[in-house]
Amino acid sequence: MVPYIRKSFAKHYKDGLNWIAKIPSTDIDYEINNMLTNTTEYSITDPEWKAYNDDVDDYALAMTVKETYQAVEGMYHNLNTLQSRSGN
Repeated sequence: MVPYIRKSFAKHYKDGLNWIAKIPSTDIDYEINNMLTNTTEYSITDPEWKAYNDDVDDYALAMTVKETYQAVEGMYHNLNTLQSRSGN
């Protein structure tokens, strides 16, 4: 699941740059753009994210946690539904 969480974080970080920091995607620094496109090489807890923009990092992390909890709840619901279909 880690690669998908990293992709979600990158998606939310891009949104945060656009809406919180008012930085359009065309004006993102090369280093951050490289981090956003190479999500397999960077952890979501790397200090470079926070150093670039603290508010955007906090937003992206909070949204990623929320999205992950929602995905786990959906999986839990689906597993319970499968169990109850067999008559148990």
